[in-house]
Amino acid sequence: MKVGEAIAKKSLLEKRIDKISRRIRSDLVSSNESRREVLFSGIKDLAAAENELQDLNRNIQTTISQLKVSGNTLISIIEKIKSLERLASYLEGIEDFIELNVNRKESLPVDLKTMRSEIDSLRKSENSLSSVLDSVYWLVDIQEEGSG
Repeated sequence: MKVGEAIAKKSLLEKRIDKISRRIRSDLVSSNESRREVLFSGIKDLAAAENELQDLNRNIQTTISQLKVSGNTLISIIEKIKSLERLASYLEGIEDFIELNVNRKESLPVDLKTMRSEIDSLRKSENSLSSVLDSVYWLVDIQEEGSG
């Protein structure tokens, strides 16, 4: 299984766990003697799905921690993407605030054109790194913890 497939499966498992949890809560509300078996079955399903999700998360993390792209670990690339996204979002918030609250006749505290250029550059770097990450995810096989 490729890392990208594992990540997609992880998302499906999280949705399945949420659905089972809602079903269990619903069964608890309408619980009677005949529903007890259904309730226990739901709890078993939930435990199995949680265990599968934990194993999958562990294998994804094991794989990601061992991979390097151009000398950088995948974890450092993921953190760089998050950092670029946060910085770009922060600057976009400042840009929006300035555009909404500063009279055009006033002198602006920053050059919005330069700021927009910096935001675009950050987003371009973020997208470039995300593309590299996505490519790696669909090329690399998942490794089970302890193998490698």
